[in-house]
Amino acid sequence: MTSLLEPTTLFEQTMQWLRDQYATFHFYTERDLVWTVQRHITDEIERHKLPYLVFNDYPMLPGAQRSRSADLVLASEAINRPKQSQTGKWGISPAVAVAVAVEFKYEPSHARIDIWPTKLPVVGWSGILKDIARLHEFIEHQRADAAYAVFFDESRTFRHRALQLPESWQDWGQNVAVHWTKVTPSCIPTDQTATPSS
Repeated sequence: MTSLLEPTTLFEQTMQWLRDQYATFHFYTERDLVWTVQRHITDEIERHKLPYLVFNDYPMLPGAQRSRSADLVLASEAINRPKQSQTGKWGISPAVAVAVAVEFKYEPSHARIDIWPTKLPVVGWSGILKDIARLHEFIEHQRADAAYAVFFDESRTFRHRALQLPESWQDWGQNVAVHWTKVTPSCIPTDQTATPSS
């Protein structure tokens, strides 16, 4: 009997698949990229009959106007579904952490002629830093077992930026650079780990 594929392994294998296949895709927006990753993970879950679900724009932490969400999550298929309150709002289940939470950012190549020049740049470096800070929040509040921020920079506009480990840049070829951050509980000082928020 084969061992169960862990959610972090499934996500990281999906990123390797995307790296191998990247030249065959033509993305326009971040959502195109997220959909591609979600579709591949869903196919792998079905192919291997894994007990996981994958969601996009998944509420992770309470916010003033709306929940602060992760672009993509992998969760156990036994995850508690949120309950709708009498006010019609959906609540976040505080007792269940997702296995993997992912934040994506996408900067298309500035040499492309099919994206209007005033739309570029799409991403600001402060947005990358906010995503990384959000990963730490997800882990500190025990909302995820592992959290990733993945920034696809097709024109290497931000490649000169350097951050401390575990953040790192990967060169994917064809002028594509990917900034990869992974945060797990071992990255967070134990006195900063909060109990799940209600």
